[in-house]
Amino acid sequence: MADDLTTHLFTTAYRVVDEWDLDVASIELASRSENVVFKLTTETGEHYALRLHRPGYNTLEELHSELMWTDALRSDGINTPHHVSTRTGQGYAAVMLKGSDTLHHAGIIEWLDGELLHRLIG
Repeated sequence: MADDLTTHLFTTAYRVVDEWDLDVASIELASRSENVVFKLTTETGEHYALRLHRPGYNTLEELHSELMWTDALRSDGINTPHHVSTRTGQGYAAVMLKGSDTLHHAGIIEWLDGELLHRLIG
């Protein structure tokens, strides 16, 4: 059975995903570390990562810088995930966990299959 925090995280994920123009069929928890990452699967079988960024870890300006950096890497031939803008054209949406007054920034990027680094070297 899921703990209260996991339940709140899923509730938040289902709520914030409406900020994007995606027909999400399923949401599964992929990782809980610096950020909480969910794997989204759309009705058409596309996969995305929804990241709920840990409050205080990165500013919104730093997160936007990350988008610019990964776009620049991709334009130079390095395979980085595309970010998906919200319905209003923003890179991130603001959301609060149920029962919390702490703002989280949520972003969606293309899901790229791969191996976690700690599994390769651990």
